[in-house]
Amino acid sequence: MPPVLVPVLFAERQIAHDLARLPDRAAIELARLRRQIEREGGLPTSHIKRCEAEGPDGTRLPDCFKTYVPWDEDRWGLVMIAVSHPTRTFALRAFAYGLRHPTGTTASVYRIADRRLGGV
Repeated sequence: MPPVLVPVLFAERQIAHDLARLPDRAAIELARLRRQIEREGGLPTSHIKRCEAEGPDGTRLPDCFKTYVPWDEDRWGLVMIAVSHPTRTFALRAFAYGLRHPTGTTASVYRIADRRLGGV
């Protein structure tokens, strides 16, 4: 049985902002994921996880989803939210990209996503 695929739309300005502060390797991995999504017509549901509604660090990401980039390393994360799609039932809009669990003062992708959602 073929995998179920979910279309992914990218909030280009937000993702570009995130990429500007990340190492080149993060950009390479995201570009690889984007090519795969384009080639296959979406992201397999097996690579989509629900974010915790309320994370241990105080982040609030109700109704958000994530994928790891790359999937088998899970160093970086892409946070997404469900949106309408013109030809499919729904899509996911990727609106934050970054390190999942950085050390020091670097904000995690989850903190970035929380801020962009307005702390909702």
